[in-house]
Amino acid sequence: LQSHKWYFPKRVPAVMFYSLLPLLFASVITEKCSGFLVAPQVFLARRHSAAPCSTAASAPSSDLTDLSEGLPPTRHKFFLLRHGQSTANVAGIISSDPDTLMYTEKHGLTALGKEQARGSALAVADELRKLNCGGRVRFFSSPFARARQTAEICAEQLLGIIPEGWEVVPDVGLDDGLRERYFGRLDGMKLYTYAYVWPVDLLLPTHTGFDVESVAAVARRAGEAVARIDASLGDGETLGTDVLVLAGHADTLQILQVLAAGVEEGMLGTFSSYRFGNGEVRFMGRDVGTLPDPSPMVPPEKGT
Repeated sequence: LQSHKWYFPKRVPAVMFYSLLPLLFASVITEKCSGFLVAPQVFLARRHSAAPCSTAASAPSSDLTDLSEGLPPTRHKFFLLRHGQSTANVAGIISSDPDTLMYTEKHGLTALGKEQARGSALAVADELRKLNCGGRVRFFSSPFARARQTAEICAEQLLGIIPEGWEVVPDVGLDDGLRERYFGRLDGMKLYTYAYVWPVDLLLPTHTGFDVESVAAVARRAGEAVARIDASLGDGETLGTDVLVLAGHADTLQILQVLAAGVEEGMLGTFSSYRFGNGEVRFMGRDVGTLPDPSPMVPPEKGT
């Protein structure tokens, strides 16, 4: 695949390898996916663009039953913030089960993770200056501890360095739609097992091998969270002036980023080429030109 490098661990359990074969075969013979093997970039489409401080006249629906049109236009601007280093990152394991992680303190931030969260406030302040306007900054987060703690620390730190014309709303809202992608039977396993999933995501964004949550399902519920949050805020003079910071997780934020940028529905699986670092902040652009340069598709290193 162009601009994609493949990574597989040296020892892949046979049962796992053979369980992927039907998915790979299906993706190759499916007409929608056949072009992936030649030139994935031709499927990228520019659907949405907006001036840095423009506003939309009305709130979009929060029901994303059809992903073919991407993420509807929003009334506010969004920044995406990945959580700082967590104890699960240090342990080198996948931490994704909503039943044990939502609204708990499990797998929260390490000391380094908290420092990364404080550093992310500087990045948010820099992004605000680029907008050349003013308004309020609000934080929303996944209900997983590592994301929530990152949002809380970033918001508190931002209070002291906020650029002129901006104000911070210190309370952090939680939305289940921003939670980590669930990795099914791979939850709790070593990070290299991402390599059993991401290459198949690229070919077939609807696959659920190993009982993982599909890319399409994550895109739908994360996109609905954005629309829901966007519609709940702003009236009168404040409509469209709020900047909303969404604290979350690498897969979820990357999928949301390519959805917002207008990438074709069948190409949502390219998200893994735009990996967030711990504590990284990105503006959620509405055009594929806002996506960063793609990186090789490799599982994260232990501690990241």
